Amino acid sequence: MEKKTKITLAVVGGIAVLLGVFYYLKKNAMKLMDMTYRFQNFKLKRATLTNVEVTSEVVLTNPSKLSFTITGYDVNVQFQGVNVVRLQRSDSNIPIPSNSSVTIPFDVQFDPRQVGASLLPLFLDVFVNKTSDTKFKLRYIGTISAKYGVVGISNIPIDYTYELN
Repeated sequence: MEKKTKITLAVVGGIAVLLGVFYYLKKNAMKLMDMTYRFQNFKLKRATLTNVEVTSEVVLTNPSKLSFTITGYDVNVQFQGVNVVRLQRSDSNIPIPSNSSVTIPFDVQFDPRQVGASLLPLFLDVFVNKTSDTKFKLRYIGTISAKYGVVGISNIPIDYTYELN
């Protein structure tokens, strides 16, 4: 066989192997779109006229055969349908092993006056006087970004509503 033919076959074979590896990684990266999440351990740490602090954790479950790293997130937190805080980070480095879960703390702090004057009396009745049976909705909506090696995926959706009572 000619030297040129051998070189051509080697180059074509190398490209085919690289494409196969890339598509395998991309397929597993796309499984992250099916990543499950659940929020847990909601705690109202503090509620005053000017400051509300809520802590929680999000448990992310990786359904892929590959370990990934969470590289960032952009999550809006809504209180009664009003955006009160944006949790954003682009320099995260949170590893998620294959077929397992990881817990990420999400602490939210906001000024209840942001939700509007019409909701402030109701807010005070629920959290300060504790006489109302009204449930407040805290909604987390946004995206997470992750990567494996050089293969990354962004816009993994998060949409979760929690009722505080």
